Amino acid sequence: MRLDDSDLKARLNQATAAVDAAQAAHDQAKIELERVRRLFEQNAASRIELDRVNADFRSSEAGLQRARELVAEAQVTLDYATIRSPIDGTVVDKRVESGDTVSPGQILLSLYDPHRMQLVASVRESLAHELKTGENILVEVDALQLRCEGLISEIVPEAEAASRAFQVKVTGPCPPGVYPGMFGRLIIPLREETVLVVPKTAVRQVGQLRVVDAVHGDRLVRRAVTLGRDFGERVEVLSGLRAGEQVALTATREGV
Repeated sequence: MRLDDSDLKARLNQATAAVDAAQAAHDQAKIELERVRRLFEQNAASRIELDRVNADFRSSEAGLQRARELVAEAQVTLDYATIRSPIDGTVVDKRVESGDTVSPGQILLSLYDPHRMQLVASVRESLAHELKTGENILVEVDALQLRCEGLISEIVPEAEAASRAFQVKVTGPCPPGVYPGMFGRLIIPLREETVLVVPKTAVRQVGQLRVVDAVHGDRLVRRAVTLGRDFGERVEVLSGLRAGEQVALTATREGV
């Protein structure tokens, strides 16, 4: 994208012309200095005259250097008129038209690189410590029913005040059809753990208690239990039973 740079080009042309003039003056001052120096060595010129042309030469050097700096400054200013994206990508939103007046900090357009997109996810603190920057992780895009692999590029070292979750940023190439703004989720592998579960049909509600009938020999012993996570047809038991005990179902007995 290019801004109106006609005035900036004119300034650069003027600065370039000033360099040419300064170079010519410098060359002439150098010739004059060499001429007077030879005359001085032959006692045909005075010290005062030599000092004068030497001062003129140094002044021409400074003028040439300043003119070159003005050219460099004008070139940098002209380069600012051409706005270049830091990445190669596809323009998805153009917010200005030709002839519009823009101001510093104004967003001109939006673009994305389909080969390097970023997913920002909020991960609860109990899981965030399992992740490390530089590791690969699976990303699931619900709308396309696909999974792709990304790289954890950053874990923001500050929890969100409301949710106590950490922002995790994952980057990487994405399959065709994935665009900015789509919903995705991280697939975080958990450590293996052993849990105690029973069939849901073994659990009954008695008043405010949840109970199961534990099998002890030829009799049943009612146990109040505390339940945890739901695993479909089974449910986690946090307390009230021990691993290896059997519980009674409606018509059968099943080991735990």
